[in-house]
Amino acid sequence: MRLCYLSRNYKAPASGGGKAKSDIEKTLAEMGAVNIGLERTTRKSKIYDFFRTFRSVVTALRNIRRDDVIVLQYPVKKYFALICHVAHLRKAKVIALIHDLGSFRRRSLTVEEEIARLNHADLVIAANPHQREWLLENGCRALITIYGLHDYLTDEELPANHTALQYDNEGNPRFSLYFVGNLAPHINRYLYTLGEAMQHTELYLYGSGFDSSQCSDSSTIRMVGFARDTDLMTAHRGDFGISWYGDSLDGAAGRMGDYMEMNTPHKLSLYLRAGTPIVIWRRAAMAATIEREGIGLVVDTLAEVESRLEQLTKEEYLQMQQNVKRIAKEIAQGASCRRAIREAYKILGGDLVK
Repeated sequence: MRLCYLSRNYKAPASGGGKAKSDIEKTLAEMGAVNIGLERTTRKSKIYDFFRTFRSVVTALRNIRRDDVIVLQYPVKKYFALICHVAHLRKAKVIALIHDLGSFRRRSLTVEEEIARLNHADLVIAANPHQREWLLENGCRALITIYGLHDYLTDEELPANHTALQYDNEGNPRFSLYFVGNLAPHINRYLYTLGEAMQHTELYLYGSGFDSSQCSDSSTIRMVGFARDTDLMTAHRGDFGISWYGDSLDGAAGRMGDYMEMNTPHKLSLYLRAGTPIVIWRRAAMAATIEREGIGLVVDTLAEVESRLEQLTKEEYLQMQQNVKRIAKEIAQGASCRRAIREAYKILGGDLVK
């Protein structure tokens, strides 16, 4: 059983989606997988992307062999069913590794359409246990295993040199927060009311698009601006990374709440590679992992974070950091991808040595 993958064009490789996918390709290649399509390039234009993708798919269809196991990073919008059909005609199998579900974040598919598409695969690698249960409940007939935290590879091994803790006049630690991502109010409105809920906790914002005129209380907010992921890994401000989306401090009503309950954010892995524990919504898909591994705070609302931080001891935080370092080392080596692909391969009747 030859392990294969179809390389595709991605947006800027440093971005969340692009990096997650390119990291998987790199790990697959290290595991001995064969790229049956064209070599990956970064996206230059929609027209270029269309023709490049079409050529890559045609090349892949020609290269499929009997008993191949082909990893497709889902969604593959236009050609997923075709690739699966040709693979099955040639007695090959298809693994769909899910990054995103169109029926959730963008609502570009109905649930029925999504499940029908995924049912063309022989095995689906779900992002997390919540997603696996949702797939089963909605009629997914493919075999299913789980991916977990995203890997986060870098070209060189970078230490996570976290800024030293700050202390108040009585010697108690003063913990701070940071957020990395899009700061525009229409994307993450909750950032603009977070200052009201945290009067004594500094929040460092890394990114662009912040509109201070819409911020209700900016006395504890510190705008840092854009920073490369490698810079964040070597030096940054903030003791906990916030993994949160949408309008509300209470997590989630509506579309973004549903998305948080189903998605594994790539941002989580960036925070871990930067050496910091995480603050996450209790109903988020990865909350159980954060709690089980002891790598952050799980809360019902961001309004309770400040009081939780005031109760946290230095020793408890340092233990969290040690747990983070262990997980960070694993995802820096592609452990999640290797584990998921080996498990999928085993279920399909093969055995991977690498």
